[in-house]
Amino acid sequence: MTVIDPLLRGHAHNAYEYQENGTLTALEHGLGSIEGDVWLHTDGRLVVDHFLNDDIPAAGTLRSLYLDPLREWAERHSGRIYPGVDTPLQLLIDLKTCPEEHVLTDCPYSTDRNAVWRAVEAELTPFHDLLSRYEGGRVVEGPVTVVLTGDVPFTGLRDADLRYCFANLTEPNPSVPLDLCPLVNVRFDVGWGSNKRLRSADELADLVRRTHAEGRRLRLWWNKPFGEDPTPEELHAMWETLWTAGVDHISGDDINELAAYLTAKRAAVG
Repeated sequence: MTVIDPLLRGHAHNAYEYQENGTLTALEHGLGSIEGDVWLHTDGRLVVDHFLNDDIPAAGTLRSLYLDPLREWAERHSGRIYPGVDTPLQLLIDLKTCPEEHVLTDCPYSTDRNAVWRAVEAELTPFHDLLSRYEGGRVVEGPVTVVLTGDVPFTGLRDADLRYCFANLTEPNPSVPLDLCPLVNVRFDVGWGSNKRLRSADELADLVRRTHAEGRRLRLWWNKPFGEDPTPEELHAMWETLWTAGVDHISGDDINELAAYLTAKRAAVG
């Protein structure tokens, strides 16, 4: 049985919102997955931002916050993300489109999910040596695998002969090819505040079992009630639930806090 370093199960959720140089911080801790929200601006930039808010400047771009730091990191580590680790780093890109109801208010972002995906593919192409790809009916792994969530144009991805993007499912589905969707990304409501609705242990165990039976990885996400941040005890209790259940990617907003939790797990594993 292969033992996975516990830190590789860490997922840095929108780290750009919580710390400067979030991608670099995640890599320094050895986390196995990072995430960013991407919008296609009318000027052609792929802007990284969590919410549609004209009053708050965007955090940066897909290239400046993720692709350039990943390439620089790989160049310093002999073309790898983590030397000695065969599993690619996951870059989860949440594709965002401007809701139709915002169009008349001069929304600066695209409403077309296909256009956003094509722009992402074009941005990824110069980084082809760093990325996993689907080509000629097979997957060729690279140091980084890009997985799309959010407004994903599944038909476009499915029909592409060459692509650097893969996609997620919202539930296990054995009819969907693994070479299209290697990840199951499921909502898991938080265990505190007004949204205290956790899946039962049996539901979670069944979800893990079905996901792994299809050869996919599992990540759970949740909606945090506005203004209702968890206590450290509540957050660690939820992480412990996910860890014990065998969830592959354990999400955290605070990279340092998540890394500390997983480092303790590493010490316990020995």
